[in-house]
Amino acid sequence: MEERDCEEIRFLSELVISSFLNSTRDIPKETVKRSDFLRASDQQFSQQNSGYSQRDCEEIRFSPS
Repeated sequence: MEERDCEEIRFLSELVISSFLNSTRDIPKETVKRSDFLRASDQQFSQQNSGYSQRDCEEIRFSPS
């Protein structure tokens, strides 16, 4: 990869990061609680995987492919 490409990528990533930081700065910290987010994702996970039990998941995970 050329040096110019690297500079461009670096610039774009900094741009993305700064715009993300700017967009989240306006949100008061109290509105997004980590526990709320985790609870929602747990609920979503259990809905998606309601056909499997925890044991099934572990067997699938550890079975040699």
